[in-house]
Formats: sequence, C-alpha cells, structure tokens
Amino acid sequence: MQDEFNIQKLPQDINKMKRMNQEELKKLHGMHYVNEFNKRNAHPYRLERLIKLIKFNNRDIVLDAGCGNGILLDFINKKIKFYYGVDFSREFIRVSVERQKANKISNAKFFNVDIEEFCKKNKERFDKIFAFDLLEHLYDDQFIKIFSMFYYSLKPNGKIFIHTPNRDYILEVLKNKKILKKQIEHIGIRNATEYLKLLKKTGFKNIKTMYLPHYIKLLSFFDFLRNIPMVGKYFEARLFIICKK
Repeated sequence: MQDEFNIQKLPQDINKMKRMNQEELKKLHGMHYVNEFNKRNAHPYRLERLIKLIKFNNRDIVLDAGCGNGILLDFINKKIKFYYGVDFSREFIRVSVERQKANKISNAKFFNVDIEEFCKKNKERFDKIFAFDLLEHLYDDQFIKIFSMFYYSLKPNGKIFIHTPNRDYILEVLKNKKILKKQIEHIGIRNATEYLKLLKKTGFKNIKTMYLPHYIKLLSFFDFLRNIPMVGKYFEARLFIICKK
C-alpha cells in the first residue's frame, strides 16, 4: 500500500521516541500491524475468559472501542441487541466488515472514525463499552479525552470493561529496563494505581480492578507466583477493570 508505515524507520528504543501525532499513530496501525495482530490474537482464549466475567443482557447496545479486527463480535453477537465497532484504522475496519459478512451477523455495524467523534454523537447510548487491549495505545491526555467521552456516551448505570497489560508485570518491567524489546505501538503501559487516577479524572468513581493471568498458556503457568509475598505483584500479568457510571 502506498501509505504503509515503514516499521523499520522507527527507532528501536521507544523511550527515546518523540510523541507521535495522530497521523503517525494511524499509519503505525496499518496493514502490517493488522497482520501481526491477527497472528498474535488468533487463539480464542484471549477473549473467552473475559466474556465469562461479564453479565450480558439481550437488550444491550454495546460499543467495542478500538475494535481491531472485530473478533469480539463473534463471541457476543447472540448475547446482545446491537454491536457498534469503532476503530481509526481503516484496514482493521475493512477486515472487521469482511468477518461480519462471512459470519452472516446482522446486529452490528462498524465505523472507521475517531472514538471521540463517534461518542459525541451518541449521548447516553450504550449499556456497555468494551476497551480491550486499547489503552496501551493511548497517551495520558488521549486517555482522559476518550474516557470522558465514554462517560458521556454511557447510559446511567452503564459499564465499561477494560483489559490491558499491567506495567508491574515482570515482562513489562524487563521491557522498561530494555532487557526485552517493547512493542512500538504500546505507548501507554500503566499499572492499576495509575489507571485509577486517570479514570477518576474522567468522572468514573465506581471502579473494580482484577488481576488476570496472561492469556498465553505458557505464561499463565507462572500465575501461581502472584500469591508469593513481596514478589507477587511482578506476576500479575493483565488488568481487568470494570467502571460503572
């Protein structure tokens, strides 16, 4: 593609990178990233375990923010009334629409638009908002703007469900120490305390945080280590956060 982002031109040390603008972020999530995402997230266990933690209603109108390849729709379309998927990557939206058509799912629609812009047009529209593996792709100020709009577009008593890496997890610590290579698109890895502060700034007060094992089976084997005093926090791999309006 003519506008395909050249990953090789990006500096390998993310800590030395200047802040990317919106256009650079969009190019970073182009076809190359779509293909890599599909490879990394092919196993259904990544979402299956999250779905089990959520109580659905067949009257639910939901928003999948940063929907990626739209795979969440495969798991929940029969549990809800209607699904909206939004992503600023047109490549992801194209793949999502193709997946929807292939699976003959009718109660869904995808939009290639910025999340803020979409939410502004949908005041108190959604019963549930899903932000799965989205937040690590946001700078702090973007997070505050987007989550303020999530609050705006949630119905009273609506909930947002968050799944994201934990900055205190041993692998993320090693990445920060430059022992392991970071994913260049992960510009906002945070821990639970940092998320709590940001979420309160956006209006959310009723917040519940859970720690989950890594969705990669081999890594999940070490989850038992999080019960060990002093070192346990380094084995809390993933954050699952529920916010109620």
